[in-house]
Amino acid sequence: MRRITCLLPVVALVLLCASPALCLIDINAASQSELESLPGIGPVKAKSIIEGRPYKSINDLRRLKGIGEKTLDKFKDMITVGTAKKEAPAKVIKQEPIKVPIYSVESYKLLKCHGCKNTYKASSELKGGWCPYCGERWRVKEAESPPPESSAKAEAAPGAISFGDAGNYVGQTKTVDGTVVDTHVSSRSGNLYLNFHQNYRTYLSVKIPASDLGKFRSDAASYYTGKKIISTGEIRREDDGKYLRIIVTDPANLKVVE
Repeated sequence: MRRITCLLPVVALVLLCASPALCLIDINAASQSELESLPGIGPVKAKSIIEGRPYKSINDLRRLKGIGEKTLDKFKDMITVGTAKKEAPAKVIKQEPIKVPIYSVESYKLLKCHGCKNTYKASSELKGGWCPYCGERWRVKEAESPPPESSAKAEAAPGAISFGDAGNYVGQTKTVDGTVVDTHVSSRSGNLYLNFHQNYRTYLSVKIPASDLGKFRSDAASYYTGKKIISTGEIRREDDGKYLRIIVTDPANLKVVE
């Protein structure tokens, strides 16, 4: 009797799989756990299969990332294609808005990452964030009204030019004066930038290369903020002409005006 009892589950399994369709997993209706039971399919690929429904044939799976011909060969005899559940797409659509930030206005600005150079859109409400392609940090500064050229010239120290006139001397070594309104240490290059204007994309900034930063004060970024300085160096346009900078490599060429 014991031997007969032990054989019953085996007999039941054989009868259940007598029809191959009963043993196959329907990729249009299977749950996440059922798909994960297939060879070579983990949680990520199982979710990708669910989101790609419906499928007309088994070979449609090859259009999904990570499922090539070799992977499909491992389990193609274990799956079938049936009718997709109608509620499946609706569930995905309802869940998606939860992952996306909701803004009060539907206006966007076009940004270009200075790291990977990719262009992407961001909500106009955001003042900072990260590039979705490479993770580079970005921030938006409120542009101030450009200083009158006449007042900039009037503030210039004897023998120096105003930072507002620096664009006329590209490629030349000059002495420039101005008040540092902001500083920034690049996380990518390690260079220190002293900005004379919040709109540093238009107006001159002092660039202290990372290789020379050790010659300066350890608190240089905070020390020079808010101070009027006189800097001497070569005026250049860098990053395909986007930025106007004066290169200072020696502390003797960067003086605070008392």
